Amino acid sequence: MTLHLIRGTVYKRTEEQHSLSGKRAQTPQRAALPHAGKDPSPTPQTQFPLFSQICGMMDGRLSIIHLTDVADLMSQSSPNVTAERDEADVRKTSEVNGVTKLKFDSVEDTVDAFRKGSFIIVLDSPSRENEGDLIIAAQDVTPDKMAFMIRHTSGLVCAPVSPALATSLMLPQMVPSPHNTEMDSTAYTISVDAVDQTMSTGISAHDRALTCRMLASPESTGACFRRPGHVFPLRARAGGVRERRGHTEATIEFCRLAGKMEAGIVSELVIDGEEVEGTAERRGGGMLDRDGCLKFGRRWEIKVCTIEDLVEYLEERGIKGGGGRETNNVMSMATNGCRDEE
Repeated sequence: MTLHLIRGTVYKRTEEQHSLSGKRAQTPQRAALPHAGKDPSPTPQTQFPLFSQICGMMDGRLSIIHLTDVADLMSQSSPNVTAERDEADVRKTSEVNGVTKLKFDSVEDTVDAFRKGSFIIVLDSPSRENEGDLIIAAQDVTPDKMAFMIRHTSGLVCAPVSPALATSLMLPQMVPSPHNTEMDSTAYTISVDAVDQTMSTGISAHDRALTCRMLASPESTGACFRRPGHVFPLRARAGGVRERRGHTEATIEFCRLAGKMEAGIVSELVIDGEEVEGTAERRGGGMLDRDGCLKFGRRWEIKVCTIEDLVEYLEERGIKGGGGRETNNVMSMATNGCRDEE
């Protein structure tokens, strides 16, 4: 028996039918799949040139064909097939000039994923950094999630915090603002490591995850951190993304929208490049661009949105930037001592 896939439907042809020579083959027996499309033409060879290519993959004997291989072949021939297949996927697609394009997720869906403790990807303007950052709430970081972040990003783990939190945890600027010459005026504070009996050097996924969670802990004080360390807090602007359209401010906006403590974790997505045989080098590395971020998000089921969409979302709903839900916790942060989290 041989399997043929035409418009999402599997057709079975017996060996006898396949071996007919010079005769019209009988109508093949059909076994519909859950997502079967419309019935094909009685003469698919004439209506579907791809049919002959699929037949070419078979040798006339009992054959097993990986359906995804056939589906991929069909999607290359007909972009509409890919669009139909992706319609049920969490990633939305559109078709431009016959080419299927991935689209950004809505801010609502992105906030919902963030609220559930998932990673999100946020891109800034092409006229700015034009980069995608992997972002998660600091309180939701586990060693396993930190290991994923370190593996797929630059590895420089930064922790955006609200101005009130930076003050309460005694996180001064690494370089005071009048002397900060960083390209986008990113407000790095002094780097930190958590003070905890389970900590080693501070660089492992476990250690950095613990440091990040302690930044978001209502019971943390400035005494809960060693300085310098291996996590780099970033002080967000009080006005949020409408004052500065950066990943630092976007992270805090998502924390507020999701009802989280106003501390997050960010790192830039990168391209590894290719190994150079016999040489301790990798070539072709760089930052992951827009399309690369969308594909990465689709692969790992991570929501992807833009800062521009976030600004529009806030303005349409009259949500003001600044303020801070953690303000009521600042006193407890200042009065309670550190506690061991693990």
